[in-house]
Amino acid sequence: MDRAKRQVRYNRRSDPVDEPMPHRWTFMIVNEPREVIRIRNRIYEELQPIDDLVELDAKGIRGSRGLQYQIFCFSSSVSEFEPKRVYGGSMKKDRDLVERSDEELVPYVSAVLEGRR
Repeated sequence: MDRAKRQVRYNRRSDPVDEPMPHRWTFMIVNEPREVIRIRNRIYEELQPIDDLVELDAKGIRGSRGLQYQIFCFSSSVSEFEPKRVYGGSMKKDRDLVERSDEELVPYVSAVLEGRR
């Protein structure tokens, strides 16, 4: 999996009826384990308060020289954030990154890690 690149992907779905936390954020972080933790903490700081945290997937990436990925989602009352305050590298909004079952995540994760999306 030599093509796996360090990156952060995110998506926000909003439902104004779902007060007080109307925004559902989903993130995918690809990086070294300690950097994943740092980036994740910055995300939490930028979008706090958060609620209903769900861990969707987290695994080491074979053949990537130590990279791993994590996918998680949560609800927040915050609708925007400054990406450069979270991560200085590649950070992309991805409308296909949504909360879904494990079986449905596999093709998405494979496409991202292989550089096909």
